[in-house]
Amino acid sequence: MPRPVCITYDSTCDLTPALLERFQIRTVPLTIQTGERIFPDDGHYTSEDLYADFHRDGTLPKTAAVSPEQFKEFFGAILAEGFDIVHIDISADLSGTCQNALIAAAELEAGRIHVVDSRQLSTGGGLLALQGAKLRDEGMAAGDIADELRRLAPHSDTSFVLDTLFGDPAWLPHPVVLMGRCITALENHLRTALPKTPRGELVGGGVVAAVLPLGTLAVTGLACHLAAALHPALGLALQMFWCAQALAAKGLVQESRNVYRELVKGDLPAARRAVARIVGRDTQALTAEGVTKAAVETVAENASDGVIAPLLYMLIGGAPLALTYKAINTMDSMLGYKNEKYLYFGRIPAKLDDAANYLPSRLAALLWVAAAAFTHNDAKGAWKIWRRDRRNHASPNSAQTESACAGALGVQLAGPAYYFGEYYAKPTIGDPLRPIEPEDILRANRMMYVASAFALAWGVAIRAIL
Repeated sequence: MPRPVCITYDSTCDLTPALLERFQIRTVPLTIQTGERIFPDDGHYTSEDLYADFHRDGTLPKTAAVSPEQFKEFFGAILAEGFDIVHIDISADLSGTCQNALIAAAELEAGRIHVVDSRQLSTGGGLLALQGAKLRDEGMAAGDIADELRRLAPHSDTSFVLDTLFGDPAWLPHPVVLMGRCITALENHLRTALPKTPRGELVGGGVVAAVLPLGTLAVTGLACHLAAALHPALGLALQMFWCAQALAAKGLVQESRNVYRELVKGDLPAARRAVARIVGRDTQALTAEGVTKAAVETVAENASDGVIAPLLYMLIGGAPLALTYKAINTMDSMLGYKNEKYLYFGRIPAKLDDAANYLPSRLAALLWVAAAAFTHNDAKGAWKIWRRDRRNHASPNSAQTESACAGALGVQLAGPAYYFGEYYAKPTIGDPLRPIEPEDILRANRMMYVASAFALAWGVAIRAIL
């Protein structure tokens, strides 16, 4: 059996921290020199910082290639974890970084480290890294991944982009990515500009909670209006495109099925990596049961905020309102943690998300009960556990569909979990009438699809009446 593969890149790949985490891509930072400051490019040096340094010093910052010694330390740590490495680098015509990576690979274990010259800068190379992650998740060995990326490298700015965009829905240019970048930029700017006090952080989070949703509504509404003014068909096409992107049903099913396949194969490390793509908790120590529970919980919770809620907002206000809801939901996903960093900064975004999901989550739970009956699961159990356990969560909304799902399956979900290394004593949801099993992921997917179809039919009927 081939060793697991780690995809790496230098810090010029232009992928957001969220994408790097989601697709399990590691980066080795280049060195930035601006004025008398020298520091690693760890993703915290923004365009605003660059402009400020330029105006202060009158010169543009410089970057220095990663040295062979730095690469040896970087690669050595990954090899020690048991991975083979596919490393993608900025074009060798632009930097000596790629050559230094080759030197380090030769001095370590060349057969386990495969260096790919991206022949690109920034986005094109980042797309190659994403394709490498996709091939890795499909089970391809490191050497074969490297060969395929070398073949694609000359075309990563044309046909490869088109293939990436349209070959797999998970690779579509999603508005959530742009929302995430805006949130990160706003957070960095506001944390710098405002006092580092609870009040200052509350104000900063409140500004983000106001600017992003209102900005999203204004921009998308104007775009749809202008598109319709040019031609009604163009306006309709844009609305349909954005509406499709606002719904996460297919992507959710695909990702959860990836978890199911690894569990069925008995590959627990791969199952942990697969579930890490769709959950926020720490997954490194999860048992097979824990991985299965995490996947089922995610399907149930996202049936509400990833499918039914945006669908309902879409029926009310079209794509602009659906994407505004996604902006609120994305803020909560990135900022709504009750840890030291986000306790105050993320409070208002989290409360706004609670308000936006209050009614949709309860409707989603009732639709899940109906879906349980339709899919030959336990509808009575779904109703019973929803009534009993729907408040067993710190969020007023998250346990709504989770409790209905637990009751429908006759299993126990939730319970204690680790997030960013911190232990959270969460209550359980449901009764352990039987052990949870991988097939429960597929059952949850079917109920999610049926509940979503019920929501659509219900919404269309109401629109027709009104």
